[in-house]
Parts: sequence; C-alpha cells; structure tokens
Amino acid sequence: MRVFCSVCCSFFLAAAAGAAGEPGCRIRVAAGAGEYARIDKPVVVPLDFTQALKALGREAAFSEASLRVMETTGSGAPRPVPFQFDRAEDFNALSNAKGELVFLMPGETPAGTTRLFDVLFDDASQTFEAAAVEPLVETADNVEDEGQACFRFATPRATYYYQKQGAGFSSLLDADGADWISFHPGKGTGAAGEFRGIPNAGHPQGYMHPGFTESETALVSQGPLRAVIRSESRNGAFAGQWEIYPHFATMTFLKAADPYWVLYEGTPGGECDVEKDFWIKPDGSIGPLGQAWDSDLPSIPWAAFADGAANRSIFLAQHDPDDAPDSYYYMENSMTVFGFGRLKKGKGGALVKQMTAIPNSFTIGLVEDRTRDGIAAAIDSAIAPLEIEIGQPQAGGS
Repeated sequence: MRVFCSVCCSFFLAAAAGAAGEPGCRIRVAAGAGEYARIDKPVVVPLDFTQALKALGREAAFSEASLRVMETTGSGAPRPVPFQFDRAEDFNALSNAKGELVFLMPGETPAGTTRLFDVLFDDASQTFEAAAVEPLVETADNVEDEGQACFRFATPRATYYYQKQGAGFSSLLDADGADWISFHPGKGTGAAGEFRGIPNAGHPQGYMHPGFTESETALVSQGPLRAVIRSESRNGAFAGQWEIYPHFATMTFLKAADPYWVLYEGTPGGECDVEKDFWIKPDGSIGPLGQAWDSDLPSIPWAAFADGAANRSIFLAQHDPDDAPDSYYYMENSMTVFGFGRLKKGKGGALVKQMTAIPNSFTIGLVEDRTRDGIAAAIDSAIAPLEIEIGQPQAGGS
C-alpha cells in the first residue's frame, strides 16, 4: 500500500503517558455541546505550540511525541482520550509548530453541557514515548473500485470508496456489506450503474462524479480520527475537500466556476425496494421511494433515505440554508435522485444547477435509525458548531 501526503503529515498517538517522560505544559480546552446533544463527537481545535512554549519562557522545539489529551470533567482522575495532530502546511517544530488537534469527546454529551480537556505537551529537550492509538478511520490508497484507483476509508459505520480521478464516491458499504451507492461503469447502464454516485456535482462536464477522469485527488492528512482529501478538476474549474470522521464525512466546495448541485444517486440498503424503502424530510414527512417531491428544505436542510428491511438510513445535510430548490425523484426503477440545488424547469424540462456559494459544506453518513428524530439528532451532533474555549498555556500537567 502506498500512501502519499501532498500538504501535511498527521501525527497520531494514544493518550497514554510516555514511560520516558511526563509532559510539563498544558492548555485547557472547554468543549460545550450547545443546544444539541452529541455522540462520540470529534473536536477540532487550531493550536500553535511554538507560541505556547514561548509564553512559558521556552525557546525550544516542540515535541509531537509529548502530546496527550486528558479529560478532566468532573471528579476523579484525568481520563485519556484518542487524538491526532495534523500539522499545518508550513509546520516547523522550532519556529512554527502549528496545526489542528483532533480529539474525541467520547460517549454522550447532553445539550447545554460542557466538558473539559487538558492538552498536555512539552518541548524536545527530553524524550517522550508515543504510543499508537487504535484507528477509527483507516485509510488505504490505490484500492481499485469499479474500474478506478480509489482511496478507501474504513470506519465503524461505513466503508467509503472514493475514485481519485472521478472525485466522487463509487461505493458506500454499511456494516453488513450492503452498498448504498452501487456505481457500475458499464456504458449504457444509466440509472442501473453509470449514473450513480456522490456528490455528482458537475454534469455533463464530469466533475466530482465516479467513472469520469476529469480530476486529481491528493491525501492531505490521515490519522485515527480523521482523513482529509482534496480534489480539483484538471482545468481548475472545480475543487473540494472531504473530511472523513468515524461516523460521517463532510465535503466543502472550495472552487466552482459554474453553478453546481450535490446529489445522492444510489441504492438505499444495497438495492432499491420501492415497496419498503422510503425517504424522510426534516418536517417529519415520509414517503415511498417512488414518490417525488420539490421544495426548499428548511434549516438545517437535510434528507434521508431508509432501508425498509433494516434499521438504517443514509442522510445528506447542507450546513447553511440557501434559497436554492431541492428535489427528489426515483429514476427508472433503479436509483434515488436526490439533489441539493437542483431544479427541473417544467414537466419534462431540463434540470438546472442552482448553487454557486463558495465555500459550501455538506455532510453525509449512515445512521442506525429510521426515525425523523433519530436522524435529526445524528445530523445535529455531526454538523452543529461546538462552543469551544481555548485557555492560556500553563506549566504543569493535568
């Protein structure tokens, strides 16, 4: 397996204290759930360890091996949590030790509550032992899927196959191995294969659609809690970035020379069952796969599609509401066609892309639930901003 990194490396560790030394500095991070409950929520915070060390009177290189994250909420001894540190593009351990720290807020965090975490660190004047953490996101490069080289991301809930030249997901397997996209490249297969994918943003140009070869994709960073990839069309017209977490994946459009849409063209539960599978909308309405609709979904805009034979759904959510229309129909008795920013002009008329905003973020995921409230809770947990406070660096461990 060959894994390459185009921008930065990710340094990932278990949160156990190193046998060769204990970190002597800390930064406290308060993570508030806000108005939504959270489940196993990843927390992402930017940190500058060069400035933190200077604030403590230390003119020395930062030791990545010294990093630990300990939860200090409530009484009792501090508890380690898994984390990773993604270096900034221009990272330098001595002069610019910047990056993003990603750590897990494990279990349930009720709405309105705050949890406390100490980020322990030190300089490189002493030796620290870094222990590997068991990954919740496993990244593999150059894995073939449906005729094209892919990144494969294995998580507890789903395994994603992302075609590097197509810049889109060709397969999304659940815990039972069912493929919720089922893209196949056979020419002329239409809705039964070649039309499928996520996000299928640029038709007919072939931007961000499996099966096409208009783009290039690079691995930006990888670790046990998050992998980041960035795709750009070869003509520079479209660019986007995906962040893969244990329970969901988030895409942000970074560049779009033309209007676009974001589609789910796939197979709920691995195979469409028009009698049993159904869609769910934020207002609680549900309908069979064969029932089409057009509307501008409210804040937070989302739609979900449920497997009628299992307690499982796929959701797609837009982070920021807009005025663009959203729509759904069932195509050729073979696949769902749900779209953010997709308008059909008149009966039998042309489909028109409606979104132009940059940046623009969307999150997808599988959830072990088929109810409106359960799906909404998973979406809110994933995309609603946390209330983060980063304290000043202090001497002394947790």
